[in-house]
Amino acid sequence: MMQRRWRWVGLAALIVPLGLWLRFSAPIPEWLRDVSGGALYVVFWMLAWLVVNPDTPSSRLAVTVFLATCGVEFSQAVHVEWLERLRATLVGRLILGTTFRWGDFPPYGMGAMLGWLLVRVREKGRVTQNGV
Repeated sequence: MMQRRWRWVGLAALIVPLGLWLRFSAPIPEWLRDVSGGALYVVFWMLAWLVVNPDTPSSRLAVTVFLATCGVEFSQAVHVEWLERLRATLVGRLILGTTFRWGDFPPYGMGAMLGWLLVRVREKGRVTQNGV
């Protein structure tokens, strides 16, 4: 079980710099930066959840993280003082975002599907390894 968690940690550790590079530095069009950043944001949170609870079924995980990231997106339309203070920090801006955009939802959906596929492939491998 612990080995499985470390695999998710390792994968999440790769996703973070890749997502930051794609979002802020990659020589790609702006729309692709937005799409890749949003999708990998969801994949990261799915992997982070699996570190804490590696037995979460892939479908439930994908739906839950998709809805949670949609909730974070909707929170960007709320401008209360304490949220604005959080968003003023680098970590707050990276996790909570700053500007509500309807266009962010499709990349979240793509990220949930990509994360689901990643976790599902891992689940299938576990079934094969255990002979179940």
